Amino acid sequence: MDYDILINTSPIDKLINETKLCSPLNIERSKVFIVGVGLKLPMTEFCKTITWLYFPDPAVPFYRLSIHSRYGEVTPDNTKYWSVMCECARSIDDPITEEEIRDQAVEGLILKSIFTREQIVSIYSTTLDYGYPIPTVERDAEIARAHAILEPLDIYSRGRFGGWKYEASNQDHCFIQGKELADRLFLDIPEKLYKTGLPEHRG
Repeated sequence: MDYDILINTSPIDKLINETKLCSPLNIERSKVFIVGVGLKLPMTEFCKTITWLYFPDPAVPFYRLSIHSRYGEVTPDNTKYWSVMCECARSIDDPITEEEIRDQAVEGLILKSIFTREQIVSIYSTTLDYGYPIPTVERDAEIARAHAILEPLDIYSRGRFGGWKYEASNQDHCFIQGKELADRLFLDIPEKLYKTGLPEHRG
């Protein structure tokens, strides 16, 4: 496929591995298991006033719980049901299965009094192989090495995993990355948020 400018938002390690433009990158990521639970009302009292909670507690497998029903009507009938979702991060080579983590998450949610076992209507889970890019010591040099190969070919990699810089890739950051890259490419305005490690590009 021909292109003038190619903007990549897929994981940059996949881009490199599939194009073989340079040797594989020495960068790391975590995976995340998502567990959602559909529940019968009533909603737990303290859940009525919060949208999410963090759990720095080794007794439970999840680090964050989101009360989805606090975001709007997200169940088939919000006069009967409510729902929550938790996220469980693991190293990419952790052998725990999705089924195991799902069971542990449900038990942890009950342990933390988020709901009772009798309230459970449905359980959903999925695995995100790309959960979070990890900011290792080698990361900046490795990402700069990739950009040094990609950008002379008019390939620009941005976004959470396209740029692999978690500290600059929340959802709002990613929108800004897209705008600033367009401004750089078409208006010659230097990028401010995302730094490629290539000083000659000022981005």
